[in-house]
Amino acid sequence: MENKQYRPRRGPMGRSMRGGEKPKDLVGIWKKLLGYCKKYTAFFIIAVICASVGTVCTLVGPDKLSDMTDEITSGIKPDTDELEKITTAVSDNISDNMQKVLGKIAANMSDPQNMKPEIKINGSDISLEDQKEALKLIRGMNKNNSDAAQNIINKLPQSVRAALYTDIEVDGVTITAQDQSDMLAVMADIDAKAQESRLKAFDKLPDSVHGLVKPRSIWTRSCRSDCSLWGCML
Repeated sequence: MENKQYRPRRGPMGRSMRGGEKPKDLVGIWKKLLGYCKKYTAFFIIAVICASVGTVCTLVGPDKLSDMTDEITSGIKPDTDELEKITTAVSDNISDNMQKVLGKIAANMSDPQNMKPEIKINGSDISLEDQKEALKLIRGMNKNNSDAAQNIINKLPQSVRAALYTDIEVDGVTITAQDQSDMLAVMADIDAKAQESRLKAFDKLPDSVHGLVKPRSIWTRSCRSDCSLWGCML
């Protein structure tokens, strides 16, 4: 008996897509794909924005961290340039008044017949005894040694020291005679080698001086920088 093998019938012959062939209706397929994805468009946009922001932050992050560290470091330091300007102004003021005081004391002491028991300079009444003490101390002053000169000034009679300080104006701010005296007293106690000592002394400065030398808010500068960064990214 002849064995028959069952063979399934084949359908009509047609062209099958070979590897590498593109569908004819490529535009239609893309339209369908975009139609399916349309409801997810917002999520795609958010994802792209987040990816872009992440890339920018990755590139800019290290530099921004370094900048913020510098801002914080500078934020705890007083404005040394302004402090130097104030110190110079106070020093010049004292020097000018010193010449004025010594000139009037010398003029009074050089005329025994008309010598006044008390003279008034810059609103301060200076007795004859204080005048003599002042001349004695000034003669021994070493003008080339600032520390020694400051020590002599501190030893002057109160009436004479009061005449050495008069109100001055720095950058539109009035620094009174008392504030100048207090500032020099604070600075005399500063240990130049100890940062903690300098920072503590900074907080003790008179308000008029402190307001001029205090650092600008680090938060203001940081926020301004951050806003600029986000503005560029958006």
